[in-house]
Amino acid sequence: MRSYLIVVRTAIIVAVFAVACRGRTPSGPTDPLDGTWTGTMLHDAAGSGSATLRLEQSGAAVSGTWSADFDETRFDVSGSVGGSMSGTMALLFLTPDVPAPCGGTTLSGTLTLNASIHGDRLTGSFVLFTCAGAEGGSVDLARSD
Repeated sequence: MRSYLIVVRTAIIVAVFAVACRGRTPSGPTDPLDGTWTGTMLHDAAGSGSATLRLEQSGAAVSGTWSADFDETRFDVSGSVGGSMSGTMALLFLTPDVPAPCGGTTLSGTLTLNASIHGDRLTGSFVLFTCAGAEGGSVDLARSD
């Protein structure tokens, strides 16, 4: 009789937990780059401007869109983002929608951004090749959503 009561009590406990946990999925870590990031972009030639990155992260892979607006509108640019994330470090390639014409050749105009994420801040530096040679700059962004 005693073993029968133990089995019944165990069955009741299991049933209670099964009902209480039904429909719940365990929450895993969120992808830290997911979201919209806005802030400043400093560029060697263009000066200071505002930048927006809309990023989606799936595992280590990062994709999305970006735009930058400067006082001198000829430097305004938008395009796609691709790259990867490892720990708190991100390597992002910001490719403009319109490549940069350079005499008889065309440059991609892709910015290679090395950035680190700390909470809701994304900061880093970039380099790109232009008709005049290599240029660089930095970004300082905050998550805005």
